[in-house]
Amino acid sequence: MKSLTGRQKARLITMAFILAYLCYGICAYAWEIRMQTPQIDAVDSMQIDGSEFAGIANLFVAGTNGLISFITMILSIAAMVVIGLILLVPWRCISLRKKSQVTEDEWKITKYLFYVFCAVSLMGGLVILRFTNLLYLLLLTAVTASLIVLLVLWPVHRAFCRCELEKEQEERIEQHEY
Repeated sequence: MKSLTGRQKARLITMAFILAYLCYGICAYAWEIRMQTPQIDAVDSMQIDGSEFAGIANLFVAGTNGLISFITMILSIAAMVVIGLILLVPWRCISLRKKSQVTEDEWKITKYLFYVFCAVSLMGGLVILRFTNLLYLLLLTAVTASLIVLLVLWPVHRAFCRCELEKEQEERIEQHEY
């Protein structure tokens, strides 16, 4: 970490804060899904013209509660996409320029931060959801992780490869000068 410049340290620290916030967002949405109780209560008795319609009414109640839960899950995934874009696009535009220098240490730390983000998000979400709604949690984490891959990992890796290529070219030029 001592070999990193101030700009590289700032880039890693801000990225770590953004990843921590996105992890918090995943866990918060998982908590909301867990705490979401059926919004409409089932009926005990429903008499229409002397016939019992409680079973049919409860079928509609269950369908409505399921639809509300499904819409909530879809909207929370969409919200994480928006939050991720709001945080990651400016980070990408500000921190990684065409001539940004990315060292091997920075690339390794970036990869490990991403792995930690994925592991903590999945494990935290699994614990919060009590190992239910696995597909929802996987989608929520996968969508957020794909944004991170597209807006953080891929550009940092490209910059690292460009820096390595430039370093090799400089070494070749130095060797030819002697």
